[in-house]
Amino acid sequence: MGENGIVSFSDETPSPGFNFSPSLTKPVALGATLRIRTSASDLSRSQVAVSQPDILSIQTVETIEESSESRITVQATAKGETGLKVTLSDDRNDYINVSTEAVATSDIWIFPWDSLIPLDATLWTQGVRALPNTNLTVFGHMESASGQTLTGHHALEWHVDTAANASIQPAEHSDFAVFKSGTEPGENTLNFGNFPPLEIPTITSDQVSRMSIISPFQSIYQVDAGASLILHAALFTEDDGYVVGIDDEPVIFETEGAVLGQLINHSDENAMDSLNLERAYRQGRATDFQAEQPGTYTVTARWKGLESTLLINVIQRQSTPSDVQPQE
Repeated sequence: MGENGIVSFSDETPSPGFNFSPSLTKPVALGATLRIRTSASDLSRSQVAVSQPDILSIQTVETIEESSESRITVQATAKGETGLKVTLSDDRNDYINVSTEAVATSDIWIFPWDSLIPLDATLWTQGVRALPNTNLTVFGHMESASGQTLTGHHALEWHVDTAANASIQPAEHSDFAVFKSGTEPGENTLNFGNFPPLEIPTITSDQVSRMSIISPFQSIYQVDAGASLILHAALFTEDDGYVVGIDDEPVIFETEGAVLGQLINHSDENAMDSLNLERAYRQGRATDFQAEQPGTYTVTARWKGLESTLLINVIQRQSTPSDVQPQE
């Protein structure tokens, strides 16, 4: 909400995790473009002003389609702080203070599944490798000299140096991008600005030496009867590099006495789209396990001659007060 409590201002910059119209609290990266959503309807350019236009340049003011709100797009052109003011048709006004900071460092974050369901980065402590024809979501995270996370997009540019035919496809309104491993093996260096790059060589399937079934979101392989446990068949090279992609062959999961893939087979389509479960299951070597009866179950994964097994202990679900039915 603005300083006068009349107009709401929210940062539209997509970032990892759930974004529920966050307030504009982060500094804007110098050189970045920022899209600001406001609750004011049908704003025109003449109704928006910046107190120090050398710091923040107004690019466009537009009405958001199928909405009663407006979008203000600005660019951070100098370091500092300035006010952004909106004057409504009834002459009431509101404003926010926007600060800008230079990018001091950046990191490249990777999301083999989806940015809403990130895997533990310790999986790729020894680096990342990509099988041919793999699309990998990446994100450029920017910080100021004081360690503050910066917002806005396209302050820094994506580019890839490749010995084969890998490429990078930046998103239009964020610092997400899709790294495409290409069809041929070779070294690839992914860059976001002029900061430390990320090496993602494209390898062949015969360079994958082992597979391990893990649960990405818990370390103890125990689950209540009737509950689901997400599983991931993680691939690694001989030097423990984490491998993304499936090449041309999916992982086959098998078990007896339990059900695999229940979530994706019976999930609501809208929920599935929002979490991109299709990609995690088809390209990210994921599945889910569910058993109705207590006991010990074995899950087996197979891929191109590699095999891995995992024992899962299913226990009787403990009763909760809500489970107790009232006496008649």
